[in-house]
Amino acid sequence: MDQAGAGIARTITNFFPHPGKCIVFAGKGNNAGDALVAAQCLRRLGWRIQVWLSFKEVDCSELMRKKLESLRRRPPEILGARPSRSGGTDFGITLVELWADVADQLSAAQDTIASEAYLGSGSPVVILDGLLGLGAKPPLRDPIRIACRYINQLREKEGAYVFAVDLPTGLDGDSGKTDRDCVIADFTVTIGFAKPGLVADGALNFVGRLEVAPLDELRPPEKKEKENCRVRAGSS
Repeated sequence: MDQAGAGIARTITNFFPHPGKCIVFAGKGNNAGDALVAAQCLRRLGWRIQVWLSFKEVDCSELMRKKLESLRRRPPEILGARPSRSGGTDFGITLVELWADVADQLSAAQDTIASEAYLGSGSPVVILDGLLGLGAKPPLRDPIRIACRYINQLREKEGAYVFAVDLPTGLDGDSGKTDRDCVIADFTVTIGFAKPGLVADGALNFVGRLEVAPLDELRPPEKKEKENCRVRAGSS
């Protein structure tokens, strides 16, 4: 998870080298954990982080909660951190319970993004889609469906750039079939290798630019099979 998250963060900074704002839409499993690790890496570089939780923390996996708690803690050093009016340091972390009052939260996020654009800050606004991972299949269900709609609204109306973690939520990683509210990503950072559904004809408009974050223990099935054959041949 740490290696995957670091790879996602590197991909983001390759396209956006100057710090901006990162909004993490988090589900409750490992996909959310990868996104939170990426956010922590970005935070150390001076990015402001906002985490939108789709589920109550108590309903999230233990590993996801650990990554969220790690993100809440102060890192040893943040490049570009600003002194706050209270005399401390502004570490740019906001936690939003999306499941609690989604309409008000979305309106507030849109207002913030619009005001930053109006002030001419020039800082990018990036959304990390960490809602669902590879094992999930359409159709989507609430609250994930609602979160997907808000991601697409922020992308369309406020010009946010969407990075999907492993695959856009609402897309079948095997077939490429999509839910009607599938996240529309500008970039998809897939972990280990490109899953078949990401390169299917019907998926192209949802995947955006496809990038691979290498992971030592995760390789394409055919590559694993070839390595197993070599091992068996060598032992015979």
